[in-house]
Amino acid sequence: MKRVSLVSLLLALSLMIAPATFAQAQRIEFPAGATSTQVTGQVSGAASQSYVLYAFAGQTLDITLNAASLTVVSPSGEPLVRGTVTAEPVQAFTHVLTESGDYQVSVEVPADSGPVSYTMTISITGESERTTTGERIRFLPGTTGTQVTGQVSPAASDNYVFYAYAGQTLQVNVDTAYLTLISPSGDPLARAQNGVQNASRELTESGDYSLSIEVPPDASTVNYTLNLIITGTPSEVTTSQRISFDPGATAAQVSGQLSASGVANYVLEAFAGQTMTLTVDTAYITLVSPSGEPLARAQNGVQNVNVALPESGDYIIELSLPAGSPTVAYTLSVSITGEPSRVSDTERIRFQAGATSAQVSGQIAGGVRHNYLVNAAAGQTMTLTLDNGTLTVVSPSGQPMIRGTVVDEPIHNYSVTLPESGDYRISVDVLPDSPSVPYTLTVSIVG
Repeated sequence: MKRVSLVSLLLALSLMIAPATFAQAQRIEFPAGATSTQVTGQVSGAASQSYVLYAFAGQTLDITLNAASLTVVSPSGEPLVRGTVTAEPVQAFTHVLTESGDYQVSVEVPADSGPVSYTMTISITGESERTTTGERIRFLPGTTGTQVTGQVSPAASDNYVFYAYAGQTLQVNVDTAYLTLISPSGDPLARAQNGVQNASRELTESGDYSLSIEVPPDASTVNYTLNLIITGTPSEVTTSQRISFDPGATAAQVSGQLSASGVANYVLEAFAGQTMTLTVDTAYITLVSPSGEPLARAQNGVQNVNVALPESGDYIIELSLPAGSPTVAYTLSVSITGEPSRVSDTERIRFQAGATSAQVSGQIAGGVRHNYLVNAAAGQTMTLTLDNGTLTVVSPSGQPMIRGTVVDEPIHNYSVTLPESGDYRISVDVLPDSPSVPYTLTVSIVG
């Protein structure tokens, strides 16, 4: 077989793909106190018009449009309606939202259409789910920072919660509002009343930190962007020991010694849909998901955990003792059973609100292919990196853009300006006779 280099393949693809006309997304703003607004514009077959609007889980989004067709994509990249894949244009849409964040709205006409003037009416009604409890801020596995956006009025605050460890450094800032930061034990670290927009702290406690975004009583409603960065190693932990299973095994055991002033820290990779069971004899367990959500807390005296896993990635297991306890020897038993939920179907890659990249990981052997979908727009740039295995990418219209299985050298890196809007299919596989290997796939979409 003739060897084809990645560089020559990418060059050939770039010559085949014509630049797409891609409009900068326009943010839809609501007048103060209003639940609906209207935008007008002109669109042709050569270019769609793109909008972005912020809404909360639990609210109802209604859109009506004349003379053109709608596509709506959720903050995590899931298409909620597609005007371009139906014979009749989609001109009315209503949906109870399941995510908080920026929704993408596109107005389109058939490719052979000339300029068309349109009017679009958007309304958002109902109470958001997060008005009663804080929304958890999650970090993508391997990242130290994240960003969330929202809208806050003088009548209410936006409340968040995130997990962090003693010894780490927290940096938080908000652009157009003020923040209140509360430690796990209830100690105020920053107060919105003092006009605080930036806070940097060396954390002294492990647990859930509360964060509120507010504006003064005489202010107007504002859109805001909140940036959160957590760096450093927890002070209680010098190293994190990775728990590995013997080939074919579903369980493992680790032992050690623990004092009241220390924490034994472990990390273990598992997949969404599997069940993790933990038992320890003389200590207590904290289990934290890859995105930072506590699934069990040592403070509650937990010695046995049995949980269906909500996501794929590295889970953190901490063992600790109450203050004043004597040093003890412990044995931790870990088992993971069940099939990953994505084995039977293609898994959709979701981006956190405000993020431009996402990461997924898995274990793959010869004869198996892991398939992913990611939604993107024409004119954006998609970059893929893969540490093990090889990549295949197929466009929304079914056109192969890269085939990892047709070259002698595995394709681990790929970057391209996208030719069309819709779901791109990304596949990861290895040679038919290859043994099982772990992999991490990073997907970035910008523009």
